[in-house]
Amino acid sequence: MSTVPDPSASRLVLIGTSEYSGSLDDLPAVATNLAALAETFGMSDVWGLPTRNCAVIHNPTSITEMIEPIVQAAAEATDTLLVYYAGHGLISRQAGELHLALSGSEMLTAYYTAVPYDLIREALNGGRAKRHIVILDCCYGGRALGRMSGGGAAGAVADEAVTEGTYLIAAAAETKTALSVPGEPHTAFTAELLTVLREGLAGRGPHLDLDSIYHEVEASLRAKRRPLPQRRIRNTAGQLVLVYNRAFGVSSEEPVQAPPVSLTGRHLRTLTKEAFVYAVTFIEDGTGLAIACGKRVELLSLTGWVNARVQQRRGRLFSGPFIRDLAVASDGRRLASATDQGTWIWDVREGQPEPTETGLNGAGSVAFSPDGQWLAFGRYDAVHIWDSRVGAELLALPHSGYISGLVFSADGTRLATADHTGTARIWDTATGSEILTITHSDRVNAVALSPDGTLLTTGGRDRSARIWDTTTGNNILTVVHEWDPGLPEIHKPYISPGDDVGDKPVYATTGGGRGELVYDYGPSEQFSNRGMVRDVAFSPDGRLLATASEDNTARVWDLRTGTELLKIVHTPALNGVGSVAFSPDGKLLASAGYAKAIQLWQLEIEDNP
Repeated sequence: MSTVPDPSASRLVLIGTSEYSGSLDDLPAVATNLAALAETFGMSDVWGLPTRNCAVIHNPTSITEMIEPIVQAAAEATDTLLVYYAGHGLISRQAGELHLALSGSEMLTAYYTAVPYDLIREALNGGRAKRHIVILDCCYGGRALGRMSGGGAAGAVADEAVTEGTYLIAAAAETKTALSVPGEPHTAFTAELLTVLREGLAGRGPHLDLDSIYHEVEASLRAKRRPLPQRRIRNTAGQLVLVYNRAFGVSSEEPVQAPPVSLTGRHLRTLTKEAFVYAVTFIEDGTGLAIACGKRVELLSLTGWVNARVQQRRGRLFSGPFIRDLAVASDGRRLASATDQGTWIWDVREGQPEPTETGLNGAGSVAFSPDGQWLAFGRYDAVHIWDSRVGAELLALPHSGYISGLVFSADGTRLATADHTGTARIWDTATGSEILTITHSDRVNAVALSPDGTLLTTGGRDRSARIWDTTTGNNILTVVHEWDPGLPEIHKPYISPGDDVGDKPVYATTGGGRGELVYDYGPSEQFSNRGMVRDVAFSPDGRLLATASEDNTARVWDLRTGTELLKIVHTPALNGVGSVAFSPDGKLLASAGYAKAIQLWQLEIEDNP
């Protein structure tokens, strides 16, 4: 097919659910998606589809209201039938199948309140169109792709199709969420699709086929670190022309790509311990390690790290529960540890006395200010700010619930806190006054502040990661992992220290699924770990991301490209890897496994020409 489909013999069905009567969030961008697509496909220099051949179904309330227009269009179309859906994608708890939300759908009852994707497939196969195109701009849309994959029952389904070509695009993979950013007129995927349709592709021919459109949309989303689409093709459908190229005749230059990065990792040493090691951090400019090992905090010296000779400097055994949290001051010389039975401040240098006990019991989180002078302990009812150099309490900030996260701003003038009542707060550290309060629907597990202090990131038990404007309190972005039994809560958000990968800070969250979400005002593809990510660390220059996963691996990624550069396997395979840390100069990486071992690696990175 070398020209656009015959508009008079083709049909377009646009379906979108933007308003929900139950617990699902409204998606106002979906309404503008429908109007923009209907207008664009009707343009004479795009497709020229007559208005009568385009059905728009906005906020359907029943299966019949969604499926009947597809059945009618399938009966009328003899050339091309394109079906588009935007809204919430839901997963049935029983079969794990994709359902498309109606206005009254609910996550937990998707199997009878939403529309199974299989009904759309059956409606398409019952028609006369030569070509079928399906676009699903919804979470977990990739689950529909199995219906067209080769092999097994799924392959048999595809083989039953009587069409010459079928092309299915899903805005998100089968375990991933799509994106609708508050304040933006369109959802992330559809915005890029509209750009290609309306602006065309410079340097190409007079027509755009499906593969060309798909690859351009994918490249744009990847450059913006947003969710990547997936596709499945039946026969040669990818080569089929869909629209005219509005940029035909315009020359283009190849964009300058960031140079690929190569990373060499050399294993230095594996340190075996007698108990689970669930936290590790570098001290004293990378010449030492502090670890939380069972009920002990241990300080290890790396004397001559090239040869990885390690000896224990000092340790402290606590009679209570496991160590809850560790924090190191910016000078690398002071360490704070928190347990249910007490909190301690350490001078980690050789020959120094045993740690000082603060007398604060029940602490679960601890954080130093950037200059190392102030130290915050989060307890069950308050946050206590100490002068770490003289060992005196300065402020007590009352809370109504257990403190689960703490972080100071880069200038030390603000402190962000999270608690189990579903509240995150920002405080003035000089006066102790509360500046901002935001809420989740369930407990907030952790918080992070952007380098300039203008953005707050929260992660919660409600399976959401949220970004907030710290001046106005406005919620800039919410990414919710909709119902799937395999997706746990968001454990902790992180923010990169530098901007070497772009103009905006990069965000990462642990928990929430089998992979690592990274954001720059919107989520990108997940880094593909086979198990839940338990910890992440950014390199000091902000170029690399290290992940620790329950699949018993630690991995290092290039943040500019999403490429995996190094994979470290912990053996024996036992409960995964729980902590990962870069040295202050970025030349060493330590990963701690629940298999009672720490691995130490030397890193050498260079930009390839």
